[in-house]
Amino acid sequence: MEMDIKQAYAIMQKASGIEVGDEVKILRTAKRGEMGWYGLCDNTRMQKLNLGRTLKVTNIAYGEHGYIELKSYNGGRTFVPFFVLEIIEKAKKEKMITIDGKEFSESTIKLALKDYVGC
Repeated sequence: MEMDIKQAYAIMQKASGIEVGDEVKILRTAKRGEMGWYGLCDNTRMQKLNLGRTLKVTNIAYGEHGYIELKSYNGGRTFVPFFVLEIIEKAKKEKMITIDGKEFSESTIKLALKDYVGC
């Protein structure tokens, strides 16, 4: 089976190991079309502003317009391909608790219960 470059990009992005919550560093800027990356917009300016900074991954989009969304140092957002990033610190996995077949994070339950302490 022959694969086009956009499909190859999507597979490599998934294999990169980058997840929401990870701390990553932008090592360089990327050009639209490079290695099959066709992000929704060309945001070279934002990439340059965040170059060398450690930022948090806030979203990951897969598919034809796959990208990694980062929270910028100035509160904005920047969208980059996986191949310009270095993982600095992996996100810590939160303990999940199942109640009536639904999963909740331990911190969500603590937050919900804090108003009821002492009743």
